[in-house]
Amino acid sequence: MIAEVVAEMEKYRGTTFDTGAQALAFERAMQADPVFKGQLADVARRIVARRETTTMPRHLLASLAPMYRELEEALKRIKSPPN
Repeated sequence: MIAEVVAEMEKYRGTTFDTGAQALAFERAMQADPVFKGQLADVARRIVARRETTTMPRHLLASLAPMYRELEEALKRIKSPPN
């Protein structure tokens, strides 16, 4: 699941994206926060559904970019210490 999401994020972010570090961060966040794990699973399901959708034109499908940003924001909240 993590590899699926990180591979798709790499396509969105480009070559400067560190897939190994992001995958490790996602793994740690999944272990620490069950809500984050649910968010990651939702993104993975949408990636698979998007890949399997062949009858609908791509431009009509919802963009995954906002979901990637939400994952990264949630990751920052998990990593930052509480005030």
